[in-house]
Amino acid sequence: GLTVPWNLACYCREHHRLKTFDNGWHDRQLEDGTIVWTSPTGATAVTTPAGPDLFPGLVRPRRSEDRARVA
Repeated sequence: GLTVPWNLACYCREHHRLKTFDNGWHDRQLEDGTIVWTSPTGATAVTTPAGPDLFPGLVRPRRSEDRARVA
């Protein structure tokens, strides 16, 4: 996907590699920063951010028209 403010998440090296290079794993970030991971078999795991929300305006989803303008 695009590298844009509303698509940023802080991943460790292992999770970044899963997201980027391992086909079959998918991640979805919720508005509060929670990330839902789906494995190639369909199993899900949920990770919730432990730290403070440093950039509250960056995790809010934007309308699809806003995203199209950036592309």
